[in-house]
Amino acid sequence: MVVLYSITPYCQYKITVKNCIYLSDNTVMDFDVTVFWDRVKALIRKNGFTQRSLSEKMGFTTRTVETWINQKTIPNAYQTYLLSQELRTTVEYLVTGRTTDNAEVIELLKRALAKLS
Repeated sequence: MVVLYSITPYCQYKITVKNCIYLSDNTVMDFDVTVFWDRVKALIRKNGFTQRSLSEKMGFTTRTVETWINQKTIPNAYQTYLLSQELRTTVEYLVTGRTTDNAEVIELLKRALAKLS
């Protein structure tokens, strides 16, 4: 699993569309806020939500979520975590587009549990 260390705007006074992400595997990648929100919007549709219903589930006003999306701003880490939980995904996917394949881990756990019984 890759852990997000930080998102740093190229310009320190204004959040720009292009940002830099520092990941735990010592890689640095460009972060495009537009792509982040495209993923969020696709998951909103996939899960049958509206921006309003998602806002309510997260405990935020509709205006807050609309502002994030329309102004292409990055929510803080906790808000991004809440967003990922409501959209049934991971922060890693929202930020990088990467998904973690847990099939191998699950199979190892099944074998270990079978040995215990």
